Amino acid sequence: MDLKLLQESCEGLRAPSYGKVQRTGESYVSTTLWATRLIKVCVKLYHRLESLDQTARLLRDTIEFAVRRYHGYFYEYRLQTHYRDASIGHNETRGLVVEHVIPVRLLIAGLLQNRLPLALVLNPPMCVIRKESDVILEKSGLGDTTPNVWYFWQRYRDLGITIVTNRNDPVDQDTWRSEE
Repeated sequence: MDLKLLQESCEGLRAPSYGKVQRTGESYVSTTLWATRLIKVCVKLYHRLESLDQTARLLRDTIEFAVRRYHGYFYEYRLQTHYRDASIGHNETRGLVVEHVIPVRLLIAGLLQNRLPLALVLNPPMCVIRKESDVILEKSGLGDTTPNVWYFWQRYRDLGITIVTNRNDPVDQDTWRSEE
């Protein structure tokens, strides 16, 4: 490493102030376009690979980054999800986790296997649970997996929590349907 060149390159270097981007309809559209385009490019490159090597891993990582960034922007910031632990109040924000009901790695696997459409990967069922419940899922080995992708409520069964929809309708976790 040329230390003199490094010093000359770094001295006086300052990161510019990019300013704060306001959350508007336009910023949500931009985020959607960015994630959709990036993921489509990565999927196309992935399907052209001859072997699942390091390049495949890096493409899956990039897809995961884009999916998680999109979910963070749309769901985690506002804690607006499809489902929530019924014990969580509408104005409660501390000690909560936005949970991917279908773990992200399975969403990405489904996308790469042409089994899940991109729209579902970007907008999967999401649930707000308490941090304590998330810790229990992690300790039980269900932090990033599920025993049954279709019957995803099985992951929550041992938590002893009641799940409701974003409209406050109770969810029958045995049948996976909202009680009407």
